[in-house]
Amino acid sequence: MSRWLSPGVHFKDDPQVRVCARCGYPFPGGQHGAPAACSECGTYIDPTKAGLLRSLAPAMMLQRALRAPGLWSMGLIALCACALAIAQAVPGGYTLWSIAAMAGIVVMMLIVGIRLLMALIVARNLRRVRDMLRQRGWWAVPSFAMIATVLAASPLPIHVLFRLERPRLDAAAAAWIAQGGTATSTVQLDFLLIPGVSQPDPSLVEPLSGRATYGVQPASLAGGFGFAVPNTGFIFDRGVYYYLPNLLPGSVPNHVLRHLGGPWYSGQAVDM
Repeated sequence: MSRWLSPGVHFKDDPQVRVCARCGYPFPGGQHGAPAACSECGTYIDPTKAGLLRSLAPAMMLQRALRAPGLWSMGLIALCACALAIAQAVPGGYTLWSIAAMAGIVVMMLIVGIRLLMALIVARNLRRVRDMLRQRGWWAVPSFAMIATVLAASPLPIHVLFRLERPRLDAAAAAWIAQGGTATSTVQLDFLLIPGVSQPDPSLVEPLSGRATYGVQPASLAGGFGFAVPNTGFIFDRGVYYYLPNLLPGSVPNHVLRHLGGPWYSGQAVDM
């Protein structure tokens, strides 16, 4: 896979072709030539001694500069995308995780961009631009970063996690209804995937009259409750799983409450 991404740009090193290390004039016979003075600058050259002759092939550092990003770059981008997906998988999102993950992706893409610019400069001087651009890593790694970021920032992570959490959420809703379905009813909710969510937050159950949820009419939230997800949201906001059996799907804009399935929605509430 690494060779597929960045096979490199190879230069043939012919031992018969060497130049004077001082002036760059060709030396007859290269490494196998007889000791003699350089025809250009007069330097006496013994091919058996190091430092008197140099190859026309560029230095290894320049050759490595032409190599496209490989598995290391793709792996780091994948880790950042996974962190972003985890941050986006809960209502409200984990803000710090999201910022750190996006910053990591941006830094990686800046590194790839700087490497590409340097490679283009080196390849232009060596007249190997076309060979350099044939390496798949120059387009495969940025394409992978774009696709991974779009998927991680999409609603896909929260829908995937919701499907895993749905049995526990439904069981908690059934227990809440069995206890009367009021703001003072409490039920245990044992989350395995979202640590710290244990029971309905009274400060969120009560505001379902409409006080604490952005852009939702009070009548739409009657007869429901919410589970707050700790450490989510931004500053005074908290992400919430809302159980709203009386809310008609489509009656509230998706940016206010995202319909997850059945009577369940994700949204944010004021943490005050």
